[in-house]
Amino acid sequence: MRIKRVLWLVPLVVALMLGALVIPGGIALADTTQNVTINATPSFISISNSPSTFSFGMVAAGANNTTENSTTGWFALTDTSTVNVTTTIKVSANWTSWAWGSPAPDTAYLVASDGDGAYDIAVPDQPAAATTLHASASIGEDWTWEIGLEAPTEFTTGSIEECTILLTGAPS
Repeated sequence: MRIKRVLWLVPLVVALMLGALVIPGGIALADTTQNVTINATPSFISISNSPSTFSFGMVAAGANNTTENSTTGWFALTDTSTVNVTTTIKVSANWTSWAWGSPAPDTAYLVASDGDGAYDIAVPDQPAAATTLHASASIGEDWTWEIGLEAPTEFTTGSIEECTILLTGAPS
């Protein structure tokens, strides 16, 4: 009778031993690892301007020539940046033969405005630092601007004059 009492314990002991082998320490295990997805959005600045060229056409000596003659907001700046952007303006390549400065014989400069037609931003000549054209645009904010020419008081040459301006976006 004693053997019968012990025999029913054998399957129980075997089951407990096998369980101890499968589950170390006898602890029930849940997930022991987890995957975590990490994302990073790059902070970048991307601006484009249209049109990329403009001609004042025939200019008269001493004239104040502006894109306002057509409309304000003549240039369109498209901003696809992921941060707020301040855009600056300056000359990157000076006139072909004119000097840069207040109107005088063969001397001219450019003025710009931030879409309001005020022409209150003097465009600095190289190597001067750029000046702000549009401050702290919101992320992806597109905006317009215009430019004006303060023509020389007299011309000593009839050659076509050309200069290049540089628009630069920086985080604000």
